[in-house]
Amino acid sequence: QRGFLPVAVLNYLAMLGWTMPDGRELFSLSDFYENFTWDRMHLGGPIFDLEKLTWLNGRYFRETMSDEDLVAYLKETVFSEEKIRAIAPLMRERIDVGEQFVPSTSYFFCGDVDFDPVSIKPKKRSFKELRKILEKFADALDRQLAFDPESLEAFAREFIAKHEWSGREFFMPLRIFLTGSKATPPLFDTMTVLGRALCR
Repeated sequence: QRGFLPVAVLNYLAMLGWTMPDGRELFSLSDFYENFTWDRMHLGGPIFDLEKLTWLNGRYFRETMSDEDLVAYLKETVFSEEKIRAIAPLMRERIDVGEQFVPSTSYFFCGDVDFDPVSIKPKKRSFKELRKILEKFADALDRQLAFDPESLEAFAREFIAKHEWSGREFFMPLRIFLTGSKATPPLFDTMTVLGRALCR
């Protein structure tokens, strides 16, 4: 969902514990098979570096994709018809001209959002308490099987009741963390369209 190419992820995972004989960092799975030897394995604990994976993924976009390939990829993944169909009904009442759709929906397409940290803190809670409850919520969300709006709302309300938080304290910070904005389509509809990975 974040836009990492499977071939780039495989390439990166192979590099975590092994190196190509010629030092290449960009290689296919078949290159890996053909060149693999046990003596090039590293026994030290590998460190997963998201910046390095992002850099490698960028190389695949620039060095292995034609313009046509990139357009096809974007239409199939980032701007798929299925995704646009899910977002459009949520935005119908929130835009006046078509060009507003893009800035109004940016959080549906990217995992990182900008927000003012001060705007998310409930009046009677500390930042430490907020961080702790959101971490617990993220972990619980991983175990929530049904991801439709009704199921998510029931799950979230049960969660905050169990942890003795009110909806007023919890739902606005959650909305801002997910979207970067206080004004969005209904929270649980938004979460459903975002999907588990981006919510997490």
